[in-house]
Amino acid sequence: MKTTFKKIILLVVISTLFASCGKDGAPGTNGTNGATGATGPTGNANVSSLTFLNFALTTSGSYYVATLPDSAITQSILDKGVVNLYWRTPSTQVWYAMPSSAGFFSTSLYDVNVWMNAPGGLDFKIEVIAGN
Repeated sequence: MKTTFKKIILLVVISTLFASCGKDGAPGTNGTNGATGATGPTGNANVSSLTFLNFALTTSGSYYVATLPDSAITQSILDKGVVNLYWRTPSTQVWYAMPSSAGFFSTSLYDVNVWMNAPGGLDFKIEVIAGN
């Protein structure tokens, strides 16, 4: 009884496989292209980047500080844009975003002021993004 049931199941499976194989006919024609959409607003790709390698920090109280000059930080950037700061040790390739547990920063006209928890020469990258 068991072998007969297994043979019936096997026959059904094989029949299903053969029945599902086959050509349906020639490929259909391509559809028509849709209408062109409306033009979007002009984007803003005004991004500048400035890197300081092995920048020395000075001691100020319990922090190590630096002022990084960047002429791209204008009044317009301070009013409408964004300034991002990243840091890394010169021996690594990984950039860390600020603020972090390692320190913090502030921006002023043409400068980024940095306060770090550790001494040493560090690499800094300033990213300035213009606003609308």
